[in-house]
Amino acid sequence: MELNKEQKEAIEKTEGKISVVAGPGSGKTRVLIERVLNLIKMGKPQSKILLITFTNKVREEIIERLFNEIGENDVKIHTFHSFASEIIKKYFKEINVNKNLKILDEDDLKLLILESQYALISENEIFKNESIDIDEFIKSGLYKNKLSLKSVFTKKLVDKFNLLKSENNYSTYDDLIESLFLILKKVKLRNQIVKTIDYLMIDECQDLNEEQYVIVELLEKSGLKNIFMVGDLDQSIYAWRGARPNLFLNFYNNSYQIKLKNNYRSHKDIIEIAKKLISFNDDRIHIDYAAKAEHKEGSVQILDHVNNDMQSKYISEEILNIFKKGEKPNDIAILFRMNYQAKTIVNELIINKIYYKIYNEKEFYAKKEIKDVISLLKILNDDSDLISWRRTIDNLIKLSLDDNLYIYRLKEKNFKDKIELLFLNKEEDEAQIFKKFLNIINDLQKNQSLNYLEKTLLLLKELKYKKLVFHNNNEIIDNVDLFLAEVKSSIMRKISLDEFLLNLGLGNNDKDDEKCIKLMSIHSAKGLEFNQVFILNVNQGIIPHKHSIETSDISEERRLMYVGITRAKKHLYLNYTTDKEKSIFLDEI
Repeated sequence: MELNKEQKEAIEKTEGKISVVAGPGSGKTRVLIERVLNLIKMGKPQSKILLITFTNKVREEIIERLFNEIGENDVKIHTFHSFASEIIKKYFKEINVNKNLKILDEDDLKLLILESQYALISENEIFKNESIDIDEFIKSGLYKNKLSLKSVFTKKLVDKFNLLKSENNYSTYDDLIESLFLILKKVKLRNQIVKTIDYLMIDECQDLNEEQYVIVELLEKSGLKNIFMVGDLDQSIYAWRGARPNLFLNFYNNSYQIKLKNNYRSHKDIIEIAKKLISFNDDRIHIDYAAKAEHKEGSVQILDHVNNDMQSKYISEEILNIFKKGEKPNDIAILFRMNYQAKTIVNELIINKIYYKIYNEKEFYAKKEIKDVISLLKILNDDSDLISWRRTIDNLIKLSLDDNLYIYRLKEKNFKDKIELLFLNKEEDEAQIFKKFLNIINDLQKNQSLNYLEKTLLLLKELKYKKLVFHNNNEIIDNVDLFLAEVKSSIMRKISLDEFLLNLGLGNNDKDDEKCIKLMSIHSAKGLEFNQVFILNVNQGIIPHKHSIETSDISEERRLMYVGITRAKKHLYLNYTTDKEKSIFLDEI
């Protein structure tokens, strides 16, 4: 496809501070790649071109496309964290850190906090009755900010944690950014870094947080003149992650401005309702998008259903009709705002023998409850998976610090007898829970007639897991149910447990991907596109979410709806149920 006037300008204007507002389907990624290629064609040193993306997925995509165009090259393609890591390796001596940093994942972090607590109590008996909720300690980020702590114990614990972290050369992702700041605050070092960068390009700048923006400001302060930012305030949906869209707006107001006005993705009817919807937001950069997609047909349907069951039944039947017209399954997506919305639709898809694949963001699989269920799956599949045993036992039984450390240090494969020793002096209720767990596991492992989902569901039921571990928390249970629906899909498609778990680690790809329609949250759908898009439950309290209604700020929810709408290329189905109030967003379009 030939480049339009605005795309050419964004590619060819190389000098100075430049902001590009790039809406859905406007060819943003292509512009970034073509701009890099143009700089190389102009004779600019490849090693002095730095492009920063927000996800490894986009980074890898750009690296691959550049390689396909010019082969091996020296262009620097980074996320903020990988950029920080590269700078630290070069200047580690100046800030007194080890260049071979080992990044802690959540499980590593938990173990290190345990070790810190154990060491602290061993050194000072006055703390022997003190304890913390480690999961909450990590979630809240209390281990990062000693000044916010009130008790002497937690302050001493953070000191010990930092000492052990330093001694073992561990680092968190937050540490990477902090170390980068330490380097950039040294004018001499910052000047040296800037000499290695002639052109800085940053993607998805509406998602910048304050720390990331300050990094750019510091580089500019030392003479970096050519800064190219691409973003779209209308697609800013990550305030809960710390994104501050006003930062991109500030840069935009003080830069040369380019607007990519053409949408090459969606049918004109879809673009029109998207424009109407987002016009109700004040905090935006106005662009009057033009439809340039060459779709011969397209439509927007607003559909009411009596309840969720009827909604699911209609969508499943409509998908079967779409199949008859020759549409490929992987060009169809069902989007939802809340995880629990997927429950009913999954059952209908199974009844109609429609293969589906649930796509979740990386953060979903990092949730504690999902890791807990994955651990159960692994135990049922492999009796020697010690890591999964450790996690599960820690969930089931109230363990002392010594007990926790004992379990975490076990390495033998024949460890069951050693674990059972822990419970000889436990209260009867606790001992009974563990014995029951072992008995259920042994019975299920022997049962060859059940698949791994059926075994897991029985285990959850028999142990009353949702009450015992998840404390009947609705949000947690919704997440678990969504994950189990994903497991159900793999069973339906005759995928083994080993393959299913491997696919999770590889980012949701599997051999049957093309045979499956896609189910995902609207957040997960950002950056994707489909010929047919169904959005579930466009009802007040769902989208916009009830919390945003209570706070009288639905602007981000409107942006989220906008993102969902603009995933559709040809046909968009907006569904709501009449047993609940219709979303205000449907009135706005």
